Amino acid sequence: MKKHETFTIPKKPFICLGLLLIGSQAGVYLAEDFLMKNNHLIGYIVIFILGYGCLVFAMIFYKLYHVTCPSCLGKTITKNSRKEVPDSWSAYCRKCNVLWDLGIANGD
Repeated sequence: MKKHETFTIPKKPFICLGLLLIGSQAGVYLAEDFLMKNNHLIGYIVIFILGYGCLVFAMIFYKLYHVTCPSCLGKTITKNSRKEVPDSWSAYCRKCNVLWDLGIANGD
């Protein structure tokens, strides 16, 4: 088993999602009178935030299940536990016969 050197979960979309949620709460507080008169905008804001959140999680899952092998750049098979590494995510390359540790531990 080898450590995968290039695989990382991007943090920028999660930071943007957090800032978007904080910003929307501040915006609702500051523009309360405007939103009371135009309450349909609240629905659009909620749909936008939920859509962005779904997009972020879909992007992370796509990246997690489409890990390339650093040696041969081939496809790997990603699993969240194997008998070699029962408590973390790993990716197996059939071409190289190498098990890559992705460095993501299963939640406690």
